[in-house]
Amino acid sequence: MIPGMDHDLITFTELARRVELSQQRISQLAATDPKFPDTFPFGPVRVVSWEEAEQYFKERKQRGRQVEE
Repeated sequence: MIPGMDHDLITFTELARRVELSQQRISQLAATDPKFPDTFPFGPVRVVSWEEAEQYFKERKQRGRQVEE
């Protein structure tokens, strides 16, 4: 966890695994969708708050796919 952050931060690879999308699709959404949660550089990768990303995917409908509760 980054000091001062109250959220669990995960990599795009882990996010892709959790929501069953490709890492490339996660990167595309992060780059093009203004509603995508803020991302942060962490060494050579970018990370995102799981709490915020989970909410984003719950609200976003794509081909009927949603994050399981």
